[in-house]
Parts: sequence; C-alpha cells; structure tokens
Amino acid sequence: MSGFYGTDSCLNLQIGSSIKDLMKPKSPKNLGEGKNVYNYIKNSPEFSLTTFLIQLAKLENMLAAPQFDTTIFITPDKYLLETLSEDVIKNMDLLTARNLLLYNMLNGYITVETLKSSKHLKLKTRIPLEISCNLFSDLNEKNQIVLNKGVINNSSAIVIDKLEQKFCNGMVQVTSNICIPDTLNTIILNKQAVCKNDTHVNYCNGNYQNVRYRQ
Repeated sequence: MSGFYGTDSCLNLQIGSSIKDLMKPKSPKNLGEGKNVYNYIKNSPEFSLTTFLIQLAKLENMLAAPQFDTTIFITPDKYLLETLSEDVIKNMDLLTARNLLLYNMLNGYITVETLKSSKHLKLKTRIPLEISCNLFSDLNEKNQIVLNKGVINNSSAIVIDKLEQKFCNGMVQVTSNICIPDTLNTIILNKQAVCKNDTHVNYCNGNYQNVRYRQ
C-alpha cells in the first residue's frame, strides 16, 4: 500500500504535471486549410502515391492535427515505384499501409542536423509497440544520411538534405527510397506480387505466405 502525505502545493503541481493526458486528439475541421504536414504532401504532385497511402491508412487527421509533432520520411513517386509497384500500392490493405507509414515516422522535430549529430543512431518509430521496429541512421563517406544501411531484407534510403520542410505541426524529410519494416517485407517487398481477393494470403510469383493481423 502507498500514499501521499503533506499538503505541499509544489509537490501537488509536480504530480499533476506528470500525469499523461489520455484524451484523444480532436479531428481538424478543415484539412484543406493551413500549412501543415498533410496539406504539404497532399498539394505536392510528386507525392501523390504517399497521399494515397495516407488516405488509405486513414491518417489524414493525424498528419493535419496541430499536436502531430512528428517527423515523417516521404519518397517521391518516381523513387517509390522503384521499390513498390503501383499494383502493390493500389491493392494494399489499411493495416499494411498504416504500419508502413508509421515505420517512416519519428516523434518530434528531427532535423538533418540532428541526424548528422552521430555516425550511428537507433531511432524509435511510431509503429505499434507489438511490432517493435526501429530505424537505423548512419553517415556514409559523402556525409549523407542513410536510413537502414546494410539491414538485411530491408530497403535503405538516403535523406535528401536540401528538401527538409518544417511546419507548425511537424517536419517532412524527403528520402530516395521508402523504408520497409521486416514484418511487412513478406507482404509488400516483391514488386511482382499478384493481389488476390483473399486478404489473408499473399501470392508472390506462384508462392504464398499466410499473413495474420491482430483483430
């Protein structure tokens, strides 16, 4: 058994400030107004496939919310299609799209300067805890930031320094490729995957693997 003693007002304030606010963020009334992360991506033609994934994953409100406070790594369409075919993207299910996007997000405003502050960084993503995936940041010989360099069964990506964008609710970093967590590689890494009506089975060049999601 535990308890608190005394009536120190400073102590009460400290306890109150440490309680986590569990209230859900309110959905923005007008997603099309204001300069925020979602509007920047949506209004940029070169990120049309990323916009499609965001809408498929139903994350528009999250990326437009004032309290988003997240850095997202996004890839122009021409580079994204080198890793994922358009058929795979267009036929992706909600949970796969959501986990793929969350894997490419970091809490807070992560600048290029921050990523270059160390040669090797292990970064905690916003992907759900039950999946538990991290991004790894390294500097190559050209002093470029490389995400997931040398990670087995994962696509590496170079952060394009000059395209960094900061907004009132978050930050956008543009990369040369999209990073894919190992847990999703069996589903979406193969560009020639043929999507069937059965959402629990992934067919790749005649082979298949059962895919189970948490209900």
